[in-house]
Amino acid sequence: MRGVNLLQWKLFIKRLLFSLGIFSLCRLIFLLFFWTDFNNNGFGEILKAFALGTRFDVFASFYLNIPLFFTLFIPFQFQQNKPFQFVQKLIFVLLHLFALILNLSDIVFYKFSGRRIAYDFISFLKMGDETSKVAFDFIFQNWILLLLFILISFLVIKLYPKVSVGSKSGRRLRYKRKNQYLVQLGIAALILLPFGLGIRGGWQYKPIKIINAGQWTNQEMIPLVLNNPFCLLATWKKTELQGKEYYSDKELRSLVQHEKQFIKSDSITSQPNVVLLILESFTHEYIGHINNTGKGYTPFLDSLFQESLVFTDAFANGTRSIESLPSILASVPALSTEAYITSFYGGNKLKALPHLMNEMGYSTAFFHGGATGTMGFDGFCTVTGMQAYYGKEDYPNPAHDDGKWGIYDDKFFPFFLSHLNKEEKPFFYTLFSLSSHHPYRIPKEFKGRFPKGKLKIHESIGYTDEALRKFFKEAEKQDWYQNTVFVMTADHSFRSVSDYYKTTLGKYRIPLAIFKPGDQNFKGDSERIVQQVDIMPTILDMVGCEQPFIAFGNSVFESEKTAFAINYMNESYQYVKKDRLYQFDGSKMIGLYNLSEDSLLQHNILNKEELTIQKSTDTLKAIIQDYESRLINNNLLPVSKSDD
Repeated sequence: MRGVNLLQWKLFIKRLLFSLGIFSLCRLIFLLFFWTDFNNNGFGEILKAFALGTRFDVFASFYLNIPLFFTLFIPFQFQQNKPFQFVQKLIFVLLHLFALILNLSDIVFYKFSGRRIAYDFISFLKMGDETSKVAFDFIFQNWILLLLFILISFLVIKLYPKVSVGSKSGRRLRYKRKNQYLVQLGIAALILLPFGLGIRGGWQYKPIKIINAGQWTNQEMIPLVLNNPFCLLATWKKTELQGKEYYSDKELRSLVQHEKQFIKSDSITSQPNVVLLILESFTHEYIGHINNTGKGYTPFLDSLFQESLVFTDAFANGTRSIESLPSILASVPALSTEAYITSFYGGNKLKALPHLMNEMGYSTAFFHGGATGTMGFDGFCTVTGMQAYYGKEDYPNPAHDDGKWGIYDDKFFPFFLSHLNKEEKPFFYTLFSLSSHHPYRIPKEFKGRFPKGKLKIHESIGYTDEALRKFFKEAEKQDWYQNTVFVMTADHSFRSVSDYYKTTLGKYRIPLAIFKPGDQNFKGDSERIVQQVDIMPTILDMVGCEQPFIAFGNSVFESEKTAFAINYMNESYQYVKKDRLYQFDGSKMIGLYNLSEDSLLQHNILNKEELTIQKSTDTLKAIIQDYESRLINNNLLPVSKSDD
């Protein structure tokens, strides 16, 4: 009689538990790095996040250990031999060190985006070569992560559960020799069920997704619940939308109407020039005029906003630069996991803001001091109809390159101004600033001139603000200045100090202002809720465009009833209407907050306003359905007029 040694199965279970321990350690490290982001929710919620996170860790861990699992199906007696054990250890260590790299890299990414890395990040890495240039900066500035990686790698290798080579210990199942292989395969087959459940994340109808993390905890804790390998696996190559169908076409049109057409106002007697300034990472908190403290890092913008129409409740539609351009230039919000530019729908036909401005006789151009190809900006600008694109390759003096990202702002802004001065007809020119982006480099001659603040970005915010001051000082001397409307906003927000800006809504707060020299109609603070997708219809409204277009936002000069903001993260949606924030998971409302009384979003009043919830749910569902339908069906052109 012979038998099957069960030691390998015991070792496999130990290795799975060890794998889960690695994921829990990564979650602990993530928590420590972002303690101020999560501690306001209380210690109980943090423990809950760790408990819930185990389910997502099981998913990722079981996937990583699939190669080891299938080695157990090998119906031979050499599994305890030295070469076999070495191969198993090599597979385990390499896969888990890769998972460790992903989880630690997430710490860096989360600082910038406020969310975990997903599959779309791979598409982003392919666009431009800036990532390789700043990689060493990231490593140098986050040296502690490298140290942690080395330390944990050592522990993984040292503590890896292993069997003593040649060991014959362990319980054996006795059977006749001729049944040896059948018994071994039978044991493996029995393990398939729990292993399969682990990979699916449970008994539910479909495998768990990112959105499931929000079903048992509040939205702010979702990043702590998740792990990076799970996020990558859950979003792997998922670029196509499913096409939600909440309503019939007739019901949908009664709830939302995204095809718009303005009637030109009699007050518009001439075509104003339009300059759109998109400021990299200019978070609401950094600007004293709008952050309720009066203290910030933008003394020039503070003074300019005193003479501007300023929207104090403005929101980004996404969390990354690559998500901002479709929102701003085409009024297409970021309501899916992958950015529009890199998605399956990036080649859809558009009737964007530059297209419409071109038709009105405007010259259009886009300026960004980074390398052409950065984040697909140049390609998207072409799709939107921009007549010209200027990157750092077009700048005449390479010595003004910061060596990592592009041309310094105080050098590139005059380059932008020189092109404005050459235009003889109305122009719509866009400038996307650069220097307040990692690695936050500023020229040597400006060192020590601006407050360093509490975050590395603060000094570069002050520097870009100074570059803006110089730009406007020279611009006001030009003939075109008095007939120009300046629209100023940010691409997204960034890290903040105040808890107010660390909530799931606070992370989207950005500046948005309109400045028209000497025009009192464009002056004062407005509490109207606005968002990036409102910029396109607002500009078209100001210049008197009478052509139809598709927009998911509204002109800021329309009725207050049309005002709202929407954004998307972790496969759920946020919808702001008046003083209420609604959180929706795609099928039902999961959160409701009174913003006037609960700015830190600590009290979910979901069960107290059923009538309001139903109306907002209907509107939000309609927006989502129309958004997905238009992208899937390549239907972002107005019905009444198509592109040539």
